[in-house]
Amino acid sequence: MEGEEPLHRLEDKAFIQMCYQLARENHGKVIALDTGLSDKNFYWVQFKLLYCTSMYLLYN
Repeated sequence: MEGEEPLHRLEDKAFIQMCYQLARENHGKVIALDTGLSDKNFYWVQFKLLYCTSMYLLYN
């Protein structure tokens, strides 16, 4: 339909929102985030958390 976003763009937004919420709730910050699917089939994010050097989350 006209004016609707593709499904993958909605998933991008939900993933990004979830990542920043997780970072906030764990007193951390998002260091890097990749939602590009051109050469892979997953999204990933790198967090810097208060009690851990860094943590990665992959979403397939």
